[in-house]
Amino acid sequence: MENTELRIELHGVATEAAEEALNPTGAREICVLGPRGTGKSQLGLAIVFMHAFQHHAHGGELPVEWMLITGTHREHLDKLVPSSQQPHWRGAWQLTDGGRYLSLIVLDEERTVRTLAHCALIGLEDATAANRVRRECHNVWLEEPASAGIEDASGVSLSNYLLADSSRRLPTYRSFDLVTSNYPSETHWEAKRFYGEPDKGVKPFPNTKLFRIPQEQSWMTLEQRVRMEQQLAGRPDMVRRLVHGEFGSIQAGQPVAQNFSAIEHVSNTPLHPYVGEPLIIGWDGGGSPTAVILQALLGRVTVFAAFTLSPGGSRQLAEGKVLPWLHRHAGWAQPGKRDTSLIQHVLDPSMNARGEADYESWPPDVIARICGGFVDFGPTDWAGRLDPLFKALDMPGGFLIDKHGEGCADLIETLASKWHYRENKLEELQGDVPVKDHPWSDYGDSLCYAIAKAPPALRRTDPYQAAFPQELKVITAFDPMEDHMAVAESWGQVRW
Repeated sequence: MENTELRIELHGVATEAAEEALNPTGAREICVLGPRGTGKSQLGLAIVFMHAFQHHAHGGELPVEWMLITGTHREHLDKLVPSSQQPHWRGAWQLTDGGRYLSLIVLDEERTVRTLAHCALIGLEDATAANRVRRECHNVWLEEPASAGIEDASGVSLSNYLLADSSRRLPTYRSFDLVTSNYPSETHWEAKRFYGEPDKGVKPFPNTKLFRIPQEQSWMTLEQRVRMEQQLAGRPDMVRRLVHGEFGSIQAGQPVAQNFSAIEHVSNTPLHPYVGEPLIIGWDGGGSPTAVILQALLGRVTVFAAFTLSPGGSRQLAEGKVLPWLHRHAGWAQPGKRDTSLIQHVLDPSMNARGEADYESWPPDVIARICGGFVDFGPTDWAGRLDPLFKALDMPGGFLIDKHGEGCADLIETLASKWHYRENKLEELQGDVPVKDHPWSDYGDSLCYAIAKAPPALRRTDPYQAAFPQELKVITAFDPMEDHMAVAESWGQVRW
């Protein structure tokens, strides 16, 4: 074992992250994001190495106990363990205890074998996962909590992360959580905790610190990055996350809404309903009812809000979320009034049965009585549900979601990737019906029901046309001295 000459060299953002990790007064939780090839795993290994020396220098006993957590144990063996065997580590990292630990073992100056750190390789692939993260440790390291690149990888849930965080009970001069990851979606708990929601004015969680390694600091050559982008050309979600280093949704299969574009179909400017024009609310039933609120006008579907409730019934969703939204944003539609023509509900056909609304009454009646308006039912066949959505997405300017609308972030992620068809391991489609995956499929169904009853091409005229009821005369040539009366007459026809 020739590892007495081990040296750690870090550069750029990696240096800043390591300094934060070793600082006794540093953040309690540290997250490092970056595209593929930026050395995030190597940085984590280096932090474990340097922390062990500092821990010992402060009087701590060796080895330092770490929990190294990811979606499955196989991910550790396929990804992190090979990274630890790179030549520059000189064999310091070794699998021990039958592959359950990755241990940092060195020769000191007296040629004595010393174990600096034990990293328990924990995968969360089964129902006993919570028990594994209860073990006492000094520090916690999460690798890829939003993993999507490995078959059957499920990532790490927030509840398991918090449980692991509570297990940092062994004494050390510096105890912290380290998270290293490719970019998740903006709605994933990792992004919300460390990045916040800037568009909504939501700051990161207290006592956290985010470091973002830019693509320019990648260990990969330009040629390698170009080749990787070419290889992933059919997966724009992976190009955003793995190549460009951007937040992005993760595809679990071929998306249903393949023509959806987060650039073309999402408004960064807050949108408001047109006063006096009907609101259409699509409803999906079941144990996690869902509602999507939109208007279809001037050849465009505009989505303002999306709600879900789990567990619950349609009564609870109507009273707790939909009706309050209508009062705040569309009081002119007279919410709660049964005969208002400005609210139209389009329900999942399966809701045409008694009992689901609160296990005591008929859902259509409950929804209409609470929110007001009229009730209809969506199509039962998939072509009837999906075709109007596809037409709206294909039409230039035919579909727009308010990025700032309540629940719209989840609907955007639904259309971008979460609502998908089933595929086999060869990425071949296994049927033409979307996978039933709550709440994503519920959002998709609710949206389809609403659009199916209001195809953009069938909507009528500009709501502002009433303000300009007469044709405007256009004079292309006139003498201002001779024709001033004609000009005055022309302008007089415009009513403001």
